[in-house]
Amino acid sequence: MHEWTGIFVVEIAIVAEAVAVACFLAIGAVVGSFLNVVAHRVPRGESVVFEGSHCPACNAKIRARDNVPVLGWLLLRGRCRDCNAAIAPRYPLVEAACAAVVGVIASVELLSGGGNLPRFSPKVFGGGRRGIDVLLFHHDWRLFGICLFHCFLLVTLLAWALLAQDGHPVPRRWRRMAVVLAVVATLLWPTLLPVGLLQPMRSTGGQQGWQQSVAVAVAGLTAGWLVGCGLGIPVVRDGLVLVGVVLGWQAVVQTTLLLLIVIVAIEALTAAGRAVRGGDPGSGGLGGRAWGAALLVATAVQILSWGWIERGTAAVWHWAAPS
Repeated sequence: MHEWTGIFVVEIAIVAEAVAVACFLAIGAVVGSFLNVVAHRVPRGESVVFEGSHCPACNAKIRARDNVPVLGWLLLRGRCRDCNAAIAPRYPLVEAACAAVVGVIASVELLSGGGNLPRFSPKVFGGGRRGIDVLLFHHDWRLFGICLFHCFLLVTLLAWALLAQDGHPVPRRWRRMAVVLAVVATLLWPTLLPVGLLQPMRSTGGQQGWQQSVAVAVAGLTAGWLVGCGLGIPVVRDGLVLVGVVLGWQAVVQTTLLLLIVIVAIEALTAAGRAVRGGDPGSGGLGGRAWGAALLVATAVQILSWGWIERGTAAVWHWAAPS
């Protein structure tokens, strides 16, 4: 009897976790739908709040059933219901990408009890609990705040990457607002930055004052600006500044290394594709437009592997430090 009860509880937990992941994906898809509106209207100076969704070709209002992320485009077969104008496949792709980014980050951070985060003790968040138990019964608001902070970073980077892909600069007011909001968040909630200032990736276990958190954010901002200016690509510079504020200066260095790896991989795949099509593998180039998307991927990988990177860096630091 007890064995069957245990199996039943495990199955219920698995179903509940699957529902939670589906909810995270759905939230990400809705955010991605909004980012499509932002990327289309901001360069044109149009409002992203007070105007309803409408077809760019005929200006017809988009019906609620057609405005469901990804599914709406599939059901319409990529055509406007009113004028039959083609709807670019970029719209569902952006919605799916945002769903993946938000869904994966939220699922990993929340369901693992912050297992991807840098820390000394495995029981810093949620008492070491994992799975749906952390979400429903023993939730830790510090972990929820960190997850939301990281999703804010990634969604912002995705929006900036879309603007860069279209050849538009990130508006200065938007850049400043994002950085100010991030700094103010660390001031009001110091546990959003679970790393210290001096020792590489030194985890604070969520126990630090606002002075240290602001110092970490400012150091990250400075590092992001310097590294970004060195790379010479505006969207990367702006993105690394925000990465530094949200994740710390150490993450700027590591994200930059990951970024270069992603860029090399994209270049190799692009060259291979040109060679298969019979073109010159060395012709063309990515230009600055692909760097925004590459930075988004690198930052997501950085967050997901943050704990592993911290442990490896800490081991090297202690080995190299004089006794």
